[in-house]
Amino acid sequence: MRAEPLTFIDLFCGCGGFTLGMIRAGFNCLAAVDFNPEAVATLRANFGNEKIPHALERYLTRFSPAKLATLIGTNCGM
Repeated sequence: MRAEPLTFIDLFCGCGGFTLGMIRAGFNCLAAVDFNPEAVATLRANFGNEKIPHALERYLTRFSPAKLATLIGTNCGM
């Protein structure tokens, strides 16, 4: 049995349907990213900072994996 819960990053998160399923399955969300400001605002309202410490409004074509890794404090296999 794992001592620590598994983690995930939700790309193109929208308002958080995938995130909700993963949290209910016992995973911890490190970050959720979407370019749509209304979707990210809804995600933040639905989950808050406790469940999702980094709900980010970013274009993934301009936001590199290295920047995300630095933000969440992991090397993400880099």
